[in-house]
Amino acid sequence: MNQDTSELQYFDGTGNGWVITAEDVRYLPVEAGKSSSGFYSGGKAFSRSITPSEFEQLEGIFRQALLNQRDRCAQRIMQSHSFTIKEGGGVREVLLAQNAPEVEQLRRILHAFAPKI
Repeated sequence: MNQDTSELQYFDGTGNGWVITAEDVRYLPVEAGKSSSGFYSGGKAFSRSITPSEFEQLEGIFRQALLNQRDRCAQRIMQSHSFTIKEGGGVREVLLAQNAPEVEQLRRILHAFAPKI
């Protein structure tokens, strides 16, 4: 883990957000009234603590995303995914297409954090 990394932020292709720190993961879903369709809801917000090794794993995926040149999007469009790393007073961000491998890797891990219904 990079000691300067203070926060990771991920917004999926529908605008649901995830804020990740060394201590916890917070899910910030899109509300129906704010979705592009006016009907889609990302569900219920939640927060969960994480371990240092979980944070390192997530940070690694974000760093891979920053290096991914092939799947980059020039601007935020529907179904693009935003990866942001805040560290050392700076911010680094990349937008990736839906089919980027980092999108699937991250989605699999983050969805495992969701409360079981």
